Amino acid sequence: MQYTIHVAYDDAAKVWYVESTNVQGLSAEATSFEGLIEILPGMVADMVDENHLPEPTSIEVTASSWETER
Repeated sequence: MQYTIHVAYDDAAKVWYVESTNVQGLSAEATSFEGLIEILPGMVADMVDENHLPEPTSIEVTASSWETER
């Protein structure tokens, strides 16, 4: 099973967070992109176990961030 996770940056809160995913129950945020990427594998494993999901064959993470003119 391939799991996909799209993360985004919330400029107001200054955090990276899981915006959308096909991993049932996954919700996470961190103050840095690297920090979020570091905790995601363990959190995916927890959700797979907790929700009796198929084991991942791969995990794809995509990201978006943008700035608006002020």
